Amino acid sequence: MKKKNNENIDIQTIMAMFVAYMQQQMEYTEMKMDVMTEWESEDCGCSGCEKRTLTVPENNEPSFDDAFTKEWL
Repeated sequence: MKKKNNENIDIQTIMAMFVAYMQQQMEYTEMKMDVMTEWESEDCGCSGCEKRTLTVPENNEPSFDDAFTKEWL
């Protein structure tokens, strides 16, 4: 009977540690999300924001000049 009580205590301790860990992970994730929202730009339709936006065509292959190619070969 005593061994079973020790097992229950150990399981309860492990579960308490797991719950504390999960709570800390949720707090950490919330902090990361808060920091991320500071860097996200809001959707704006003004012409100034559209001019600053960089568009990259998806179908173009990357190209490098000869100096770069010679440097890495």
